[in-house]
Amino acid sequence: MAWDGPDMLGAVAWHDRPDHVEIDRVMVHPSAHRRGVGTALLKRVVEANEGRDLVVDTGRDNPPGLAMYAKQGFVAEGDIEAAPGLWLTRLRRPAGN
Repeated sequence: MAWDGPDMLGAVAWHDRPDHVEIDRVMVHPSAHRRGVGTALLKRVVEANEGRDLVVDTGRDNPPGLAMYAKQGFVAEGDIEAAPGLWLTRLRRPAGN
């Protein structure tokens, strides 16, 4: 989690899978958008899981999210229609990247 005094600015959740780590959520309070909170949380996950593949899904039409993941070495693997009209992009950061 990321804090500014008593205020929580963001949080991240992930799950260990047998062959990779799946990032479930990177959440940032709207008041903290574009301040590096999401990037700091993502870097912490990368550091904590060094040597393992990391996988995440984010909105296909979410340019800031896609850019954040790309800057941390994630590469798009393809799109998934999670529900009718709801498209996600699956990204992977290979171990050692």
